[in-house]
Amino acid sequence: MSILISTIGKSINALSIFAPQAAGKIAFKLFCTPRKGRYNERSSKYVEKSDKKESLNCPTGKIQVYHWNQENTQKVLLLHGWESNSQRWRFLINRLMEKDIHIISIDAPGHGNSEGKIFTVPSYAEAIMQVCQKHNPGVIIGHSIGGGSLIYALSEYPELSPSKIVLMGVPKTLKQMIDNFASVLQLSKKSIAGIKKSFLSEFNRTLDSQDYSEYARKIKAKTLVVHDRKDKIAPYQDGVEIAKKIEDAELLTTDNLGHSLQGKEVYMKIIKFIE
Repeated sequence: MSILISTIGKSINALSIFAPQAAGKIAFKLFCTPRKGRYNERSSKYVEKSDKKESLNCPTGKIQVYHWNQENTQKVLLLHGWESNSQRWRFLINRLMEKDIHIISIDAPGHGNSEGKIFTVPSYAEAIMQVCQKHNPGVIIGHSIGGGSLIYALSEYPELSPSKIVLMGVPKTLKQMIDNFASVLQLSKKSIAGIKKSFLSEFNRTLDSQDYSEYARKIKAKTLVVHDRKDKIAPYQDGVEIAKKIEDAELLTTDNLGHSLQGKEVYMKIIKFIE
């Protein structure tokens, strides 16, 4: 795999010398293409046990939605992160099942059983908006870029009005994720510049403007921010800064749970926060 990654990076860098715009488009598309996140036979068994499954039409294709405890009126929406799917919530769902809560989870574009090959924050935000318009969840929980997409959705669609949200391991900026991607591929400055131009062309806004901590200023919902000191994907300071920008936010700091934040103390705190 490391040889393949190195070869891809070198090919993009070589192309950037003669055609930087084309190299940027290829690199940006590669960045937006999940390599993992689809279900295998084992992981699909959990969501197949959900009470109800439905699909919603979005610009990227149909989005898969799952329901548990759907007879209850209090609703919680779960949003997974990059190269994951709804089964990542199985431990939290099992605990929420013991409560009188209607649990809703979606597979992001290009993930799980949802259609599409390309994932972007705006496309995830559109899916979030569609689900919220139909089901109106009072609480929304987002992990990693799922949380970042939630922040973006609340900024772009002010009609969304959950009473509470939970942000778990959310990166502060999209730029740092692309920087990590560029570092893995060892992309040149010209290739990185090409990615930025492709982003501007696609979304009519600069990559540097995608600061989720700034978008978070618009959040009015009561918020729980969960972040681990040892998070290697989104540094702990990201969570600190996001929490500072939200008017009514509480920061839960964990140790040694890493980016996944799968732990009993986290689940207990989230359930207490919801109740």
